[in-house]
Amino acid sequence: MIKEFQVVECPSCGAHHKMRKAKTKLKSYEIYSDGKTISPELDEALEVAACAACGECFWIEDANLPKMEVTEEMPSLKPLTIAQYAGMLDAEVITTDEEEILRMELLWAFNDRVRADKPMFENEGDEELWAQNMTILYNLLDSADVYSRLLKAEIDRERGEFDRAEEILSKIKEGQLAGIKNQLMNAIKYKEREVVKFNE
Repeated sequence: MIKEFQVVECPSCGAHHKMRKAKTKLKSYEIYSDGKTISPELDEALEVAACAACGECFWIEDANLPKMEVTEEMPSLKPLTIAQYAGMLDAEVITTDEEEILRMELLWAFNDRVRADKPMFENEGDEELWAQNMTILYNLLDSADVYSRLLKAEIDRERGEFDRAEEILSKIKEGQLAGIKNQLMNAIKYKEREVVKFNE
């Protein structure tokens, strides 16, 4: 329904897009081992998007949200392609926090191919870009934060570093994370490297 959307204006050319309004609680969703939540109630675009008119990539928080009526003809905000993420990382002067966000979304973009039953590496240079991104993201993550340690374990698992992933997980004792920890441990047991959908 149109009322569920708001208008987002491209900072470069002023083209209008529709974006779902943020919700505090989702009725239907899936959570994956790489930290991504997928829901029909969420936009595909997360922190950054590409303009449907001029093609420029922009941070959604930097865009104007004009008070105007949303129309069916307005294109939805779309996530970046892998090449566009790589371009933003190479071209922009960004903060460490922004780099972590972009690299996190790039990880999700690669894993989205797996979620869609497609090969993770489709183009020349993809595997090298993936490996570089995983290494840099791993080093950016704050080991003092338990959720960052979970993600480090996930990165190690996806890279096939199963012993190191298991070592990280074995030190996570928080009770609320026991279910996630056990599912990751099970994936490690069977030497699974692909992203995993968590059971509720």
